[in-house]
Amino acid sequence: MSAQVRIEPATEATIRDFANVMVEAFSTEGTNAYLFDFSKRSAWRARVRAALVEARLFHENRNHVLVAIEDEQVVGGAILAVNRGRPVLKRAIQTLRWIVSGVPLITAVRWRRVPGVMKAVNLPRKPDRPYYTLAAVAVHPAHQGKGIGRLILDEIHRICDEDLGCTGVYLYTADTKNRVMYERCGYRCVAERSSGTLTMHHMFRPHPANEFTLGTDDPSI
Repeated sequence: MSAQVRIEPATEATIRDFANVMVEAFSTEGTNAYLFDFSKRSAWRARVRAALVEARLFHENRNHVLVAIEDEQVVGGAILAVNRGRPVLKRAIQTLRWIVSGVPLITAVRWRRVPGVMKAVNLPRKPDRPYYTLAAVAVHPAHQGKGIGRLILDEIHRICDEDLGCTGVYLYTADTKNRVMYERCGYRCVAERSSGTLTMHHMFRPHPANEFTLGTDDPSI
C-alpha cells in the first residue's frame, strides 16, 4: 500500500493536517508521554495549536516540511531543518510566537521532569560543519506498519544526499524501536543521555560523499 503514497512539500492547505498527525503520532512517543499529561482534552487541543505554529515556523524559514499523502489524505510527514543562522530579532519573535501558542499546555506539563529532559536532549558536541536536523518524522497511528515512514526517510535522505555541502543528518529519539529503525537506515548512535526512565538516543547519518563522522558514544560529550 505504501506504493500509493506520495511524499511532497507541505503547503498551507496540508500543514494543518500534518500538525494533527504529529500530535496523534507523538502522544504516546517517549518524550511527549514522559513530559505531558494529555488526559485533558483541552491539553490535547493546545498541543495541536502549538504543533501547527511549530510546523509553520519551520516552513516560513525555508526548511523542508514534507507530507505523506495517501488517497488525498495526509497520513504522515517530516520536518527537516537546515541549520543556518537567522537574524536575532526574527528568531526572538518566532520563539515568542511558539511560546505563546504553548501557554495553554502549562497545566499538562510534568514540570519536575523538564530540567532532566532538557539535559538529555542536549548534545554539546555538534558538527562544526553544515548539517541537517531531522526535527520530526510522524506517521498517523492508523497508517503505521505500511512502510510510509521508510518512504519519508528515503525522501529526506535524497534531499540531504543531493546537498554536497552537507555533512549528514542528526536526530534524537527516546524510543528504542525507532533507534533500531534508524540504524537500519544508516544512522548510528553517537551518544545516549538519560533522565529518570527516559533514555535519549542521539543519532547521526553521515553524507555518503564525505568521511565526516560526529564521534562515538562517549558519555563525556
